[in-house]
Amino acid sequence: MTTRVLTGINTTGTLHIGNYVGAIRPAIAASRNADTESFFFMADLHALIKCQDPDRIERSRLQIAATWLAAGLDPDRVVFYRQSDIPEIPLLNWILTCCTSKGQMNRAHAYKAALDANVENKEDPDAGISMGLYCYPILMAADILIFNAHKVPVGKDQIQHLEMARDVATRFNFLYAPADKPFFVMPEAVVDTTHEVLPGLDGRKMSKSLGNTVKLDDATKTYGAEILRLWMASTDYTGEISFGKTIVKHVTDSYRRIRNTLRFLLANTSDFDIAKDAVAFEDMIELDRWAIARVAQLQKEVIALLVCKLSKIKF
Repeated sequence: MTTRVLTGINTTGTLHIGNYVGAIRPAIAASRNADTESFFFMADLHALIKCQDPDRIERSRLQIAATWLAAGLDPDRVVFYRQSDIPEIPLLNWILTCCTSKGQMNRAHAYKAALDANVENKEDPDAGISMGLYCYPILMAADILIFNAHKVPVGKDQIQHLEMARDVATRFNFLYAPADKPFFVMPEAVVDTTHEVLPGLDGRKMSKSLGNTVKLDDATKTYGAEILRLWMASTDYTGEISFGKTIVKHVTDSYRRIRNTLRFLLANTSDFDIAKDAVAFEDMIELDRWAIARVAQLQKEVIALLVCKLSKIKF
């Protein structure tokens, strides 16, 4: 049996290294399975919830599409489309809206978070809350159900929306489909628990909303594709090995690769003099600050590993 997997990509910004590790790479790898039918779409209708700048959305859409294709997404193996190019999606969205209770939408996390923030700030409870934000879970349900997707990779913060999509599908099937032949299948949330969350420039989860990301485009422009691949190779180890010479060698080799990468960058900077050209941490470009933070974190992990004699390490 072929499994349909659907992945939505919001078009309100550019992708960063955390997106690559946590979403892009595993999604592309999964799309190459013979028993998987993959759907990837640019969620430009969802983007309107937070952004009403058409130029920004168009620019983001092109950048994100180029990034996914450059990362290895094969358009001959997957369905890669723009959400707004399929008029049946907003049509289904309206039909599903008429099947959904207001009380269910009142419980949506994103809406409740915005409402609570307004109350805490002593503002009107509905200040800045659009119907797009309020009805967002229904549009997401339409995205999923229109292709009868079996599985949808999501982050933990999106699990509730998948549950709502299942509720909406159940309600629609009850109203319009025979009991023994439902129209919509029940989509399942797929939450990735195998890939480590990359820290951002400030140590928190790397996120566009937190402004602490290292953009993939900036990384490749500054250091080149080979340096980026070397860096990812240095931070992707998740295997189990016993403590001893093997793990010490692995740790030192990984650290050496990162150190040598930084040395390579300095060596290829013309007329660099550390005595007079040293840059304060706050004046460095984002990627340099992130690299230094990662090296410092790696040093702490090495010390903890050797002291506690752990049998597993994650970079």
